[in-house]
Formats: sequence, structure tokens, C-alpha cells
Amino acid sequence: MRDNNSLSNLFLFLIAFLLVIGCDQTFEPLQENDKYHFSIFGYLDVSADTQWVRVSPARQQLNLPPEVPEMRVTLEHLESGETVVMNDSLFSRTSGFNYINFYTNMDIEPGETYKVKAERPDGRSSNVTISTPDNFPTPLFYIDTRGSIDGRIYQIIIRGANKITDVQTWWFVRVKSDEGVVEKKFIFSYANRLQWISAYGGAFLVEFIFEEEVAAVMNSSLIRLAPDAEVEILHRQVYVANGGPEWNTEIPSLDDLIYSQLVISNVQNGVGYMVGVYSKVIPYKTCRDNTGWIIACEEEEPFW
Repeated sequence: MRDNNSLSNLFLFLIAFLLVIGCDQTFEPLQENDKYHFSIFGYLDVSADTQWVRVSPARQQLNLPPEVPEMRVTLEHLESGETVVMNDSLFSRTSGFNYINFYTNMDIEPGETYKVKAERPDGRSSNVTISTPDNFPTPLFYIDTRGSIDGRIYQIIIRGANKITDVQTWWFVRVKSDEGVVEKKFIFSYANRLQWISAYGGAFLVEFIFEEEVAAVMNSSLIRLAPDAEVEILHRQVYVANGGPEWNTEIPSLDDLIYSQLVISNVQNGVGYMVGVYSKVIPYKTCRDNTGWIIACEEEEPFW
């Protein structure tokens, strides 16, 4: 099991979502309302050892004060009735934006149903019920060493998944310069490149050019603004996540923060969106059996 770090970047979604909802006359964030009590946003990942959910009470402004309001958030496994009270953690961005993540190390199982509930001291509450997807075969990673005019073509081949929420490659880089040592994770998302192919018994395929990723890393401001920099590639990985039945295919990807044009919610008596996912992380390389046939590499933990 592993931590999933994606949620740390999703606070921008919440801002955009509340701004859009604020334009809907049925919900007036600047007035007291009896319909929307909480915003709940995030996902439950079968592969994560810690689950993170962003929760905030309905309020008169987007930003929270630097304190945790009195509220109780629970995660319930509906099949067994097991319920845990989630712990709260207040985060503050350098921009001054405050937000609250609730977390738990409760095991999340594939093909099961869970409810997240947020409750105020006066008993008013919001909740969302989601189901996790079943396991799916480990994706294949194929490096076409023959290349093309533009560079080497890499392929990510995904079988047995019908609601793919995101496909990413991760680069972990260390940069040494006169300013010191900086370590950074570069994320390249390819969910918008998914295409169905009949090969490999039927599968989704993502194709990209390796040299384009190299150029993006080397031309990043972190490296470009430090001409004396020494760049070390620490590790590279591939991330694939499949969604449960609640996944809305209009959502570009789990990490797509430009989502303000979609006004959707599956939270009862609240706003926000949650889904269940099953994610897999594999090495950024092609693995073969002793006959030379391409096989799935063993899954590995996120490098960070």
C-alpha cells in the first residue's frame, strides 16, 4: 500500500468549483443556506496506505481562517459497517490560502462501497457514497527503439480498465547549482491521448515521444534559470489509475485542475466530487520474458 500525493495539488479545483457554483442562483455562498453544508472533494485509492479527503464547511468566503472548525468526518465501509473517524490536518499555502485535509489509514478494498460523511455540531451533514473498481492487469510499457522522425516512441498499454482516470509519467530530478540542491517531481499527463486498439487482446493505448519529455524537463524554469546546473535523473515511473462507477468521463483527469467549466457534484447536501480509484505504479522501462515477449513489469512504490 502507498501514499497518493496527487491530492496535495487539488486545492485549485476546489476554488474553481466553488466559484462556478457561486454563479448558480440556487446556491448563494454569501448567504446562510440550509441545503449545502460542506464541500467534500477527493478520491479513495485502493492502492494507497493513507486516504486523504478535502473537506470544508459552507462559508461566506472561499478561504478558510487558519483554524479547523468544529466538525466530524467519518469513513464507513458499507458492506461491513466498519466506521472510522478521520483525522484533520490544516494546510496553508504560501499564497495564504488555507484548507483542511482529513486522513485515515483505513484499508480500502477493491469492488466495495464506502461513505464519507461530514457533520456539524448541530447535526447538519453532507455525505457522498462511492464504489471502488476491481483490480485490473498491470499495464505494459513498450519502448520502440526504432524511433521516428521526431524521436523514440513510447507506449503505455492498459488492459481490463474501462474508466481510466489518469495516465502519467513521473520524472524525479535532482538539480545542483550555485543556489543549492533542489529535487523536483515532473508530471506528464496523457489521459487525453487514450485510444482503443485491438492489439494485445484489446486495450487502451497511450503513445508519446520520449524526447519531448526530455525537452520539457531540461527547458523548465528550474533548470533554464540556472545555466550552471548539474541535472541528475534520479528515477522515472509510470502511473495509471482506473476509476469506479462514479467516475464522470467528462473529467479530463484526476490531476486536471482546469475543471471550472463543469458544474457537477455527487455530494448529498453539499458540493464537491469524490470517486474510487485503483492505481498502479510501474517502472519506466520495457520488461520481457525469456522468449523476448513483452510482459508487465512488477509494480513498485512511488519513488517519493
